[in-house]
Amino acid sequence: MILDRVEANPGIKGAYYKAQGQQPGSFPRPPYTVPSPYPPYQSGTMQVLGCAICCFVGYYAIHSNPIRNSPYPIRPEPDQTRTPNSILRVVSLYPETRSGTEGGGVRLWREFWRRHKRKVYVSLGLCGSGYLLYKFYDAYTKRISELERQLADEQENDELLKAQMQVHFENIQRIANTMTLPNAMLYLSSRVAEELDLLHLTERLIKGKGQPNSLTPSEKLELWDRLKILSFTRMVLSIWAMTAISLYIRIQVNILGRHLYIDTARDLGGFQPEDADLIERTDEQQFLASADFLSSHRIPALISNMQAAATEVLRGKQLRDIFNSTVLHETIMQILNMFMSTGRPHHWVDYLMPEDVRFYKSVESSGSDSPNVSDVTKLDLLMVETRTVLSSSEFGNILDMSVRQVVDGLTEDINLQFGDGNLSGGIPLAKLLPRVAQISPQLLEEPSRNKFTHIIQNIPEVEVFFTLLYTNMS
Repeated sequence: MILDRVEANPGIKGAYYKAQGQQPGSFPRPPYTVPSPYPPYQSGTMQVLGCAICCFVGYYAIHSNPIRNSPYPIRPEPDQTRTPNSILRVVSLYPETRSGTEGGGVRLWREFWRRHKRKVYVSLGLCGSGYLLYKFYDAYTKRISELERQLADEQENDELLKAQMQVHFENIQRIANTMTLPNAMLYLSSRVAEELDLLHLTERLIKGKGQPNSLTPSEKLELWDRLKILSFTRMVLSIWAMTAISLYIRIQVNILGRHLYIDTARDLGGFQPEDADLIERTDEQQFLASADFLSSHRIPALISNMQAAATEVLRGKQLRDIFNSTVLHETIMQILNMFMSTGRPHHWVDYLMPEDVRFYKSVESSGSDSPNVSDVTKLDLLMVETRTVLSSSEFGNILDMSVRQVVDGLTEDINLQFGDGNLSGGIPLAKLLPRVAQISPQLLEEPSRNKFTHIIQNIPEVEVFFTLLYTNMS
């Protein structure tokens, strides 16, 4: 048929179709005889797809025929073929079929829904459940991430706070050792030398030795006995006072430093209450000045009680008795224990600070016409807290431990000072007294050159005690 059409229309057989080269005045066009550049399996893709679509449409048309699916069967007449006219007659005879033809889409959707509605419900339920689970999981993961971030921020802030507090704590200890303690020790040393001056006793003994007739034997014995008691009193008092003042000053600076740090942190963070009682400069100075309370007001009472304890312990000690390092250590500890156990519990706290926290207010306002000592200030709170710490059993243990360490170091130094005549072999008490009388300035020396204050600072329990005191934020 195609050949007949070609023969019947000779116009399609021209030079254009038979030409091998490019026709003039036209665009490049490959001849129809040139094979396709695509592989066979790609060149027929559209044809195959079109065939598949046609098959699907045909199958759908057959199986969705409203006449075929009608509840009224079609009964064709015998020996009668189904012509289009006959089909139209059937459609006109069955109203259900006619309605199905007019609304076939709706009928199909209803039939589809009737058959598959359970599947649709199950699918929608699964999808909804999956979506809800996803939302719950997403919210849970976001919450966990937020909590982890908050925890990380809190840990970072805690580490930063600990580092800042550690630096501040070290600065406080350095201030106590380089500024506050040296001034207090210098004042204490001058007061002890003034109140327990042994020069007049040694001068009379030296004069009696050069002039035998100037002193009677009983007078010499009395002078030696007084020198013995006062020498031990001065040494033991210096041990206790140096240890107590060193610990007391560190308690002061740690309590004050903690309060100042908290006030500064609250002020920088904007959490400072409007009615907050901040530490004023005058309160701070008066609080630190209480370190000189012992030297200024209580040194006579301390000397009296310490001398009474030394007299009681040395009552049976004669000048010719042999003293070695062990006997010397025991004698010192006996005097200290008797002093600490005399009177009511923690009576020694009264030597370090006034019992009435309004003492400094009374002193300050003594020249005023109308002193008002009833108001509770930040100074009162600081003094009350300090006295509470001094009266605690923990500080009592720290003080006892520190005193023992100082006595151990002192007896070791005295033992080394005798050189070849080692104290471990024992010497008469009369030869030991000059060393005992001269040890007090060494005990009350400036902290930078004082080995005994370093002994106290290097005790592990002391370091832990002051660390806990500084970090007590209650």
